[in-house]
Amino acid sequence: MSNSIKPASSSIVAINNGGASLGSMSLKTGNTHVLSPYPGTTEVLTSGSMNSTYFYRFNSENVTTVPFGTTGAETVTVVDAITNHSIEVVSYVVVASGESQVKFLSNTTPLTSGMQLGDNGGVSSTNNEGLMRTSDGEALKFSSSTASTLMGGHVSYKVV
Repeated sequence: MSNSIKPASSSIVAINNGGASLGSMSLKTGNTHVLSPYPGTTEVLTSGSMNSTYFYRFNSENVTTVPFGTTGAETVTVVDAITNHSIEVVSYVVVASGESQVKFLSNTTPLTSGMQLGDNGGVSSTNNEGLMRTSDGEALKFSSSTASTLMGGHVSYKVV
């Protein structure tokens, strides 16, 4: 199946089929362009499989989200160690009541440099392919440097 498009003036055209963008092109006045629908959008995904068209890995049930918090300058365990496995963080959010420097650790080894947060500041990051990973058999920890600052947040992770 093809679609004929004959615009009245120059424009950019995107054809959608069920929400997926099929393509775009610049059209000149009076010209007819034919665009074919984008193939391969009927692929069925199972958990953990890779979509060959869009290269997106679907693993939502393998991701766990846990909250954490500190009440001052302390290091807390966010996820306990798992024998022979690593903890791969895919997203995190941290908010602070005051100025502080924070970091994530694999037991005592820093996974992030000290992130400086301001009064009522915060930081967040997400990457489905992983942001950081503990060493095998080590816990994921969170450290805050200021005694008078409360911290809170959550971490989403996979066991790998």
